[in-house]
Amino acid sequence: VRITQPFFSSGIVKVGRNFDVPRPRVAVNKKAFFTYLMKKDLANAKQLHFGKQSDRFDAVVSGTADYTYCTGAQANYYLSLPKYSKLGIQEMVGYEQKVCISISKKSDPALMFIISKCLASVTSDEMNRIIQANNQIVYETTLADFIYIHRGMSISVLVMLIALIVFAVTQIQVDRLKRVASEKASKAKSDFLSQVSHDMRTPLNSIIGMTYLAIDAKNDPEKAASYMGKISISGKYLLNLINNVLDMSAIEAGKLKIIHAPFSLREVVDSLSSVYTSQYCSKDVALEVHVSECLDEWFVGDQLRVNQILMNLLSNAYKFTDEGRVQLDIKPIADNGEQITLRFKISDTGCGMSEDMRERLFKPFEQESASTALHHGGSGLGLSIVKNLVSMMNGRVNVDSHKGEGSTFTVELPFERCAAQSPDSDIQTVDGGLSGRRVLLADDNEINRLLASELLKKVGVTCDQTVSGKECFDRFLASKPGTYDAILMDIQMPEMNGYEATAAIRASSHPEAVTIPIVAMTANAFTEDVAKSIANGMNDHVPKPIEPNVLFSTLSRVIRERPAAQDRG
Repeated sequence: VRITQPFFSSGIVKVGRNFDVPRPRVAVNKKAFFTYLMKKDLANAKQLHFGKQSDRFDAVVSGTADYTYCTGAQANYYLSLPKYSKLGIQEMVGYEQKVCISISKKSDPALMFIISKCLASVTSDEMNRIIQANNQIVYETTLADFIYIHRGMSISVLVMLIALIVFAVTQIQVDRLKRVASEKASKAKSDFLSQVSHDMRTPLNSIIGMTYLAIDAKNDPEKAASYMGKISISGKYLLNLINNVLDMSAIEAGKLKIIHAPFSLREVVDSLSSVYTSQYCSKDVALEVHVSECLDEWFVGDQLRVNQILMNLLSNAYKFTDEGRVQLDIKPIADNGEQITLRFKISDTGCGMSEDMRERLFKPFEQESASTALHHGGSGLGLSIVKNLVSMMNGRVNVDSHKGEGSTFTVELPFERCAAQSPDSDIQTVDGGLSGRRVLLADDNEINRLLASELLKKVGVTCDQTVSGKECFDRFLASKPGTYDAILMDIQMPEMNGYEATAAIRASSHPEAVTIPIVAMTANAFTEDVAKSIANGMNDHVPKPIEPNVLFSTLSRVIRERPAAQDRG
């Protein structure tokens, strides 16, 4: 290459914990010119090679390395991050990194002449101003940093939100039970509510207990992270229980829908294994998973419902097996090239069940005896949901079980084949082409607004926030056409609720009043709530707690389905 004269230089510093050890361990990039520049200082050092600058800083934080090198500007940036804020800095007198412009020798020589003349025409003061304006790296605090810094407050808020959700769902279910006409059904569902309340308190007890431990371990990040992981698992268990209640309601109303979308069988199996392996070990029960060669294939079906079916069956096997093993076997049993039928077999060495129970097994709220819930927990809904979901997916399920001999559940489900696709579990990759979009968010809860805006920021979406339906309406009415690609609307808000704000927008004189996509983003998650959102002029409905990929895919779809510019108005 051809290079210009240096036009900028930056001082070099050491960043670390131990600068004066006889033979230091130094984190460097062996392929970088930077390392060659420091070869004299590295003469007595043990070099530890890392490709990324962040990996070198992580090595220093973990104690693997004593220090690393970087420029002063880089040091200012990294030391502004909470993770690296306690590292020390030491200037390297006589060392600096010079910056030039280079072009390939194959390029037109006139290009180098032009660049050199341009650099020569810039005065020293002008160059310093340009460098100062463009060499300042500003770190923006992320949601993860906020939660890390305010761990106690974040965990407390999380527990309060979960408690409110549990309370709300319990109250809704109580109101529903009061309207049941049949005395027998009313009694059965009252018993169910009592058991659900017990089952909700179990993970909630874990969440609250682990919260105290996490707060107490604030000076031990490893322990705190472990407790937070257990809180997350218990929270997901609690959410799954709430979803079972909602799903049963939707099934009874005939409103639960099965979707058909590409999904990875490996992702389903890996997710189940990670959730249940440690749980089974805590009870001296081994979980064995055997999958045929179809594991790496993609299929068209409802991944959420497949996962729900297997989770319910594995949870059931765990509850009734005190020791021994639970085995999951997956293999194809029919294949015509376009459609494949998979058999999922879950067998256990547990207590088994009586013939009478086998006949009642898939009915809602049914359990072997009154003592079953006391000793094993459960609401009697899981297997009924499994039966209904399997039927809706055109499959079948049967059970083979005898008292004292364990149980084997066999589920057969048909799927369409599809080509392998890129994994979509990473928040930063599942943006659906959302980068550069701008949305208007209406939510009266500050934490909900922070969460939504930070999630959208990860996929390149700019989010303007409002705190009420009235403010959202006023902001949209004052905006120029093309300002917003969509509106995310909470339902329960002051001044104007989400339905009223949507109606006002649709009836306004704004050129995009009819075509702007409006998505309900609310904790109102029953089937009738979704229908009500659509009936009130919204394009779709995203329930809380927010699943990032659901939010991104929904937002991407409604924007994509929006009429072209010439068709709007």
